[in-house]
Amino acid sequence: MVRDPLDEKLRKIRISISILIGLFIVSTIVFWAIGGPHTVFDAVWMTLQILTTVGEAGLERTMPEKIWSVVLMIVGVISVFYLGINVFEFILDGELRQLLGRRKMQTRIKKMRNHIIVCGFGRMGRSLCEVLDRKGQPFVTIDLDPEALSVAAERGYLHLVGDAGSEEVLREAMIESARGLASCLPDDADNVYATLTARDIAPNLPIVSKANYASGFDRIRRAGATHVLSPSGLAANRAFSKLMLPEVDELLEIVVHGPDLEISKVTLEHLPRAVDKPLRELEIPTRTSLLVVAVVHQDGSRSFNPTPDTRLATGDELIVIGPHGGVDKLMEAFGEEEAPATRESS
Repeated sequence: MVRDPLDEKLRKIRISISILIGLFIVSTIVFWAIGGPHTVFDAVWMTLQILTTVGEAGLERTMPEKIWSVVLMIVGVISVFYLGINVFEFILDGELRQLLGRRKMQTRIKKMRNHIIVCGFGRMGRSLCEVLDRKGQPFVTIDLDPEALSVAAERGYLHLVGDAGSEEVLREAMIESARGLASCLPDDADNVYATLTARDIAPNLPIVSKANYASGFDRIRRAGATHVLSPSGLAANRAFSKLMLPEVDELLEIVVHGPDLEISKVTLEHLPRAVDKPLRELEIPTRTSLLVVAVVHQDGSRSFNPTPDTRLATGDELIVIGPHGGVDKLMEAFGEEEAPATRESS
C-alpha cells in the first residue's frame, strides 16, 4: 500500500509525542517508587525538571534516583530531539500548509450534494474528471497513489487519498448524497470490490464501472454496477461512429465535449405549470432555446421527437438539448420558485 507522505510525517510526530508521554509516566512511577519519602507530586516535579532541561528540582536525591536521572536525561534528550526534527521537517517541507489545505478540502467535500465520485485517477478517471470539470459538474476523486493525486491537486480537483473499496473512504466522499459513482480502477477485482461496497452503502446509486477483460463484465455487474464499460469496446464503438456515422458522432462530440450545448432530463414534478398542457402551448424552444428530444412517460415508454400536440402528464420526464442556462430558464418559466431545481445533465 502506498502511504501518503503527509500521513507518514504526522505519524512520526504522533509517535514522538507518545514516546515523551510514555517516558513521563514511567519516570514519574520510577521516581515515586524509589524515592522513599517523596510524594507523587515530587516525582512529577523531578521528571518535568529533567525532561524540560530547566535545572535542579530542588530536592535531595538518593543514589538510585541519581542513576535514574542520568538515564532519563539521555533518553529524554534523544526523545525531545527526535520530536524537534520531525516537527521541523514537517514545517520546513510545507506540510503544515498542506495539512490546512486538506482540512479545508475535507470541509468542502462534507458539504457536497448531487456530485459524482470518481474512483481511480488513472487514464480513464483523469479523462472523466476533465469532462466533469469542463461541464461544471461537482465531483471528488479517490486514489491510493498520492503522486497521481498531486495532478488532481494542481488542477484544483477535490480528492481523497485512500482505498475506493473502503466504506470509511466512500462515506468520507459523501456517497449517501452523491449523484453517481464511476469505478475506474486499473484492476477488475478492485472495481468489483469498490462496486460491492458502494452498492451496500447506497442501494439506489447509479454506478458505472470499468472492466478491462471480458471475464470481469459479469462479476462487476453481479456486484451491483448499473453499467459496465470496456475501454477497448468504447474505442471500437467510437471508431465505428466516426467511420459510418460521422454526422452523429460530430453532434455527440459537440454535446459531450463542447462548451455550448448540454443534454438534460427534467422531471415534470419540478415543472408544475407545464403539467396537462401540450408542447405547442408551452412554446419551450421560443422561451428557453431548448429542443425537446423525447418525453419519457411514467410507464417507461418514450416518445422521441414528440409532436406539438403531445400533452405532458405528472410523472413524465423531458429530455431536452440546448445551450447552457436553458434548463434554468425552463425552471423559471414552469417551475415553482420556492422549490430548488433538480435535474440530470450530461
